Amino acid sequence: MNKNIKIILFIVLSLVQLAIPAQMILSREYILKNGEVFKFRIEPIDPVDYFRGNYLIINFNDNKIPVYNSKNYVSNQTVYARVENYSDGFAHFTGVSLSVPQSEYYVKTKVLYTDEEAVYIKIPFERYYMDESKAKLAEEEYNKSLRDGKDVYATVRIHNGDAVVDGLYIDGYRIEDYLRNK
Repeated sequence: MNKNIKIILFIVLSLVQLAIPAQMILSREYILKNGEVFKFRIEPIDPVDYFRGNYLIINFNDNKIPVYNSKNYVSNQTVYARVENYSDGFAHFTGVSLSVPQSEYYVKTKVLYTDEEAVYIKIPFERYYMDESKAKLAEEEYNKSLRDGKDVYATVRIHNGDAVVDGLYIDGYRIEDYLRNK
């Protein structure tokens, strides 16, 4: 009996260890499949995470949200930043609240800091993972494209406050296709 209990506990523990990463992957895949697409302007940086592989850190420069009373917000506080598409075709953060918005697109995030007229938020989507063999070339092309004034942006899928970077683009071409055509 003791041996059977050990085997059952081992199996249960193994299933739990597999379920946690599977849930994380499925959650991101669900957002990529069902989330609403928003397009954000970006500036790239490319470090290496030795545990996760090569990726581009995406520097979004639109993290300032004007508010009437910034004293209601403190650093590291959880907030919900509303997202809207503007007429220029790009998404912008248009408001921030302490409670979940009911009918708008939003991302759950944290307050970085405030000043007298605005709340600055941490952008909760900042990494785009790439094939390791192409990441260095992608970084070089991104930086060159930004210097040359090309149209560089990321698409982000948002669903129920969660966000995932869906693609990186240079002049309307997905970075993987852009590199293939070079």
